[in-house]
Amino acid sequence: MAKAIRMPPSFGTRSTISPEERARLKAEIDDYEKELLALSRAQLHELAEGEREKDAALRKAIAEREENERFYNAPHSAADFEHWAKATYWTLEEAIALSFGKSPALVNWSSIEEFAYKSPFVAKYAKVRDLATRAKHWKQLHDPGYAKAFIIWAKRNDIAFPEELAKLVEKYGENIGDWKTAYEDLKSTHEKLGQMFDKLNETAKKTSATLAEQIDHLMEENKNLLSKIDELEKTDKPLNPKERDSLLKLVIGMAVGGYGYDPLKARNPTASEVAGDLHRLGLPIDDDTVRKWLREAKEVLPSGFDS
Repeated sequence: MAKAIRMPPSFGTRSTISPEERARLKAEIDDYEKELLALSRAQLHELAEGEREKDAALRKAIAEREENERFYNAPHSAADFEHWAKATYWTLEEAIALSFGKSPALVNWSSIEEFAYKSPFVAKYAKVRDLATRAKHWKQLHDPGYAKAFIIWAKRNDIAFPEELAKLVEKYGENIGDWKTAYEDLKSTHEKLGQMFDKLNETAKKTSATLAEQIDHLMEENKNLLSKIDELEKTDKPLNPKERDSLLKLVIGMAVGGYGYDPLKARNPTASEVAGDLHRLGLPIDDDTVRKWLREAKEVLPSGFDS
């Protein structure tokens, strides 16, 4: 600018500055140049810093004025809290706009994205939008979703939300509670029950295996014993008293110890159980035969026997 003022206009061109104005400006420039040349290096540095600060302040003021004049900061961009508090659900974009107190119909990512790198408001909006989108992907938020669920999520993450709108949602909306916390509690309970079931199932398997082994062993002994009894019934050779006594002891011992036979009771299912087991083993014998041997065998029990 100073160089253009000092140089006369080129031949054939017309200057927009009159000769008098050009002379006045040239004199001012010359005087200012003399002032600068008279300053020390430190003074020049201080002067330059001051000019830079003035320039920065001017740029900031211009940016703030432009920001305040944009549509999303106009009074008509404010949300109708009464209306939105009664809405059955909010989309995620609506919830984000409402968290800034803005009307979702006017202020949304499509309408403000172009200002992302020059507007403090849009920069904050973009950050909340990023967090909300991530929460949606992780099932902490739904799109669309309940208003109160978004408010709870925002407060948990220290995201500002208009208190007036939050109170109206509480007034009109359903008390759905903190779904995330409820889900986590239910999941924890389910996992604990699953662990308990696994332990009980393992114990049941071990117990079942042990009982099966014991039953197989008793059935094998019972098979052998009753096989001998059957053979003895078919032979004409009588047992001597000692053999008969031993046999009866075996019978009563197996009946009491293996089948829970109670010789003091008038009616017992033991004979039927023994006959049934033998039948399954391919050694049929009728209930009456078993019952006869049990009656004889209980006579060898010691006096005062109590099952």
